[in-house]
Amino acid sequence: MANSKLTCPAELGTRARMLWANLIEDYEFDHAELEIAREIVSTVDAIERLGNFAHGDPPIIEGAHGGMVENPALVAARQHRLVLGRLVKQLGLSELGEPSAPAVPLRAVSQRRSHRPAADGS
Repeated sequence: MANSKLTCPAELGTRARMLWANLIEDYEFDHAELEIAREIVSTVDAIERLGNFAHGDPPIIEGAHGGMVENPALVAARQHRLVLGRLVKQLGLSELGEPSAPAVPLRAVSQRRSHRPAADGS
């Protein structure tokens, strides 16, 4: 699928928009991979928004019942980071934000997937 006509998903923050531009420039996506790429940038955006929301707040706050609990925004951001790691792995990319680790072009990943031997050894 030609990426030149793909537009950035709406309502993304700066970091997610930059990531989208880099992904579209560096990789060629089929339809399924494109959906995963969209989920990646949406997840990066959610992490950024949660970080902005929690910025300046203490990591431990008073909960609804008076006890001390971890800041819910930090909990949600950690969960989003786990999802992001799984999505990145699903596309076969190196970890985002590590320029020293070479990324694998998606077409090479797709070709590798299609050339795997069948489970029965045939």
